[in-house]
Amino acid sequence: MVETTVGALLQSVAAAELKETATRLYNAGLLEVGGATGISSDMRVAQTPALQPVSVEKPPFPSTLLIKLTGACNWACTYCYDYDRKRFRESLELGDVAPIIEQMANNHKHLNIIFHGGEPLLRFKELKAILSFTTEVCAERGATARFSIQTNGSFLDEEVISFLQQHSVEVGMSIDGPSELNDKNRIDHLGRGTSVQFEKLFEVFPDFMRSRVGYITTVTSTNVHKLSQVANYLRTLGVVSWKTAIFDMEGRARNASQLIPDLNAYIEFMLESLEDCASGRWFGFKYNNILELLDNVFSVRRSNMCLKFPCGAGREFLVAAADKTMMACDATYHPSFVIGTLGDEIATAQSSANGRALSERQDWLLNEAECASCPWFHYCAGTCMAKAVIQHGTVKAVDDFECSVRKAIFPVVFESLANPTSRLRDYYLSSRRRSPVKAVTA
Repeated sequence: MVETTVGALLQSVAAAELKETATRLYNAGLLEVGGATGISSDMRVAQTPALQPVSVEKPPFPSTLLIKLTGACNWACTYCYDYDRKRFRESLELGDVAPIIEQMANNHKHLNIIFHGGEPLLRFKELKAILSFTTEVCAERGATARFSIQTNGSFLDEEVISFLQQHSVEVGMSIDGPSELNDKNRIDHLGRGTSVQFEKLFEVFPDFMRSRVGYITTVTSTNVHKLSQVANYLRTLGVVSWKTAIFDMEGRARNASQLIPDLNAYIEFMLESLEDCASGRWFGFKYNNILELLDNVFSVRRSNMCLKFPCGAGREFLVAAADKTMMACDATYHPSFVIGTLGDEIATAQSSANGRALSERQDWLLNEAECASCPWFHYCAGTCMAKAVIQHGTVKAVDDFECSVRKAIFPVVFESLANPTSRLRDYYLSSRRRSPVKAVTA
């Protein structure tokens, strides 16, 4: 990556050649100007004031839709960011989301549909109808669709699993560790722990649970000091894909400041995990927090919408909420993220007052925020916009927790990659299936 200014280049090349050369480098992701490059997920050209006059940018048309099939859930996790008493009674029908799916299929050859909730399998019949409709719409247009679901797993049975496998639906589930950790927060409406149901699934459907499901752990004060124990627990179960997510003070946890995890403890775990990956101890076990950061190091493409600049919220990603609002992101229900209703045209929602206001963050990051001079901005993209809103009430802010984590982890990442004895590059390539998978070592 080369960082320079147009003024410096003017001394050595003609202005016309400069503009063409600099623009081509910028669009290829090889020239960094104010922390930004021309790379976006759909590879469309982005413009910056440093390269040519600014014009009002038309946001890319979204290709990913997260469908909140219901606000209801049969569990009552203490930190559930999605819970709202009114929204708990709301749900979606095929007719609510069909127009959005058709609009996306008219503009893209590849769609991503994510089923979410609440607990989406409470609406399994509607899920099947939406999946079938999407498949038909895409087939008519020569497009394809990729499906995924985030579920608590309590409704998985032979019929559901057969359907998910038949349609290659990617599955995500949450677990916060062994019962003594998980059952403090992941409980049902009677206050009972849920780990027994989780472990039962490994007894009944072991192959599916190990090979077809990715897992996520919500990091709270309850488990932040024991995340190595959580990782070992999952590895013992045969899990091969795992991610950690920092708890947010939303939904049921709006006033649960006691659950905020210790920052230094989490950074320490991340550094230990990086060493485990670089030493070969975690070959065969995908720790996605490390892998997603490495994605931005090894490629100029930014496939992860949460690790790109500008943020993909409302641009490449939309949420059909259970209350029939159209939102830019599902990480928060802050009013500023509501850009319309499900009856609106997508382009109209994107150009709404809220839609336009969300895009102002990119100028703030480049011109006013500390990020503009941060050496890691190109790889970090300024942290999550939704988390910034949760913490500060405005998009013109950063997620302080994640900012500190990335400032601590990126220098060690590059130091490890430069070390000839480090196996971090091999870990990354094998996890992304770009080289033979190495055997797990002790």
